[in-house]
Amino acid sequence: MSFTNKYFNFFICTLIVSFPLLTLTLKHASGVIFLLLALIGLFLYPWLRKNNPLQQTEILLIFSFLFFVFVAGFAILLGDDVTTGYRWYGKFLRFAFAIPLFLLLRRIIISEDLFWKSLAFGAIISGIVAFIELYVGQILGWGGGHTGRASGVTHPILFGDISLTMGIMSFCGLHYFHKQKSWISSLPIGGLAMGLLASFMSGARGSWIAIPALLLFLLWFLRTSIPKQVFFGTITLVVALPLLVYIIPGTNMSARIDATFKEYNNYLINPIEKNLMGNPVGIRLEMWQASWTIFKETPLLGKGWGNYQSAAQKLVKEGKRNQAITQYRHPHNQYLSSMVSSGIAGLTATLFLFFIPIFIFYRVYNSGPTNKRPLAASGMVLVIAFAHFALTEGVFERNITINFYSFYLVLITALILRKSPNNECVTYTKTSPETSRQQTSQAAEIQKMMPTNTVYNV
Repeated sequence: MSFTNKYFNFFICTLIVSFPLLTLTLKHASGVIFLLLALIGLFLYPWLRKNNPLQQTEILLIFSFLFFVFVAGFAILLGDDVTTGYRWYGKFLRFAFAIPLFLLLRRIIISEDLFWKSLAFGAIISGIVAFIELYVGQILGWGGGHTGRASGVTHPILFGDISLTMGIMSFCGLHYFHKQKSWISSLPIGGLAMGLLASFMSGARGSWIAIPALLLFLLWFLRTSIPKQVFFGTITLVVALPLLVYIIPGTNMSARIDATFKEYNNYLINPIEKNLMGNPVGIRLEMWQASWTIFKETPLLGKGWGNYQSAAQKLVKEGKRNQAITQYRHPHNQYLSSMVSSGIAGLTATLFLFFIPIFIFYRVYNSGPTNKRPLAASGMVLVIAFAHFALTEGVFERNITINFYSFYLVLITALILRKSPNNECVTYTKTSPETSRQQTSQAAEIQKMMPTNTVYNV
């Protein structure tokens, strides 16, 4: 199998481009594409390992995946209900499948142009879907189980989280697009606006929590890389768009914000005995307190994955927490869920999935070639966003969010850490000798920045 075969590369690139376009519009698309690419990587492993040593930075990323999978499996073995735990383990194995996917992407000719455009169009499509659901859908009598909230083919929370992430990640390519003298140069602005719009229309309050941190990151990232008028225009867009959506009838954003304060104030009055059904804020607060109590009982390795509900029911029977906490299989906070399910070891493994990638991306952004900084910035946006989403949702206990997070972690890392002109990101046109020399120089510059004293064959 030749990794330079244009038909093979075209097939792989088609799957990569389809991932952001179909994740929120076609049910199970993200899982099918993710697993198909991973299986191709697994099948081609004997070829992928030839003359393809791993650097220490890449080993770190792979370690973060394997450590989480190992800790989760070990906690399940020692947990209260092993059978239930292994039903959850199938989700976590997707992190393990991300490894052959990564090995594949390291050897495939992937166009950086396709990376940025597919992200931007994915965000734009999510905004269109949200608009259709909230306005056209209501007129035609459409609607699923989430009236007044955009959801695509998943839950509104997950729809809002992924839409927002795609929009801001695509905007990190602003400098890349700015060099193109056509309507394409406006794609990242459209992606940012539509990604934000989709998030607001989803009513996913958990995704809105990430916006201040992401806005601060964008201010830092854009401070010297774009013209001042574009910089201030971006800030105006990010500030004005939520205000506009807030006052537009039918978006439900104002109702969601008002409900947040009402739900919190309502929870404060006799929280254990009252009926909390219909009060998501109150239920979350109860679940988080219950999770802390459960964690303290088995702090080292936890109760085992999938055992939160049974432990929560015990607290309810003892009169310590509200009955409402037993209706969910996890406490809607990834950090607390990891602590309950696999103790301090699980929390450590979860934090590794955030800290190791952002260390890699920040190092490239801070010390790498200028043309790699937009990719590194998009990787940091991905990690910052999901680290905030994890405060109010079990992002590593949902297939679609595991697919999205791990897919883009390995794709961005593969694009950044390419080591030779044969693996460089090119379009389907012939590369000139001058371009080839530039690519070789860029690859050499990256290698000077990355650890080179140790290599590993996988």
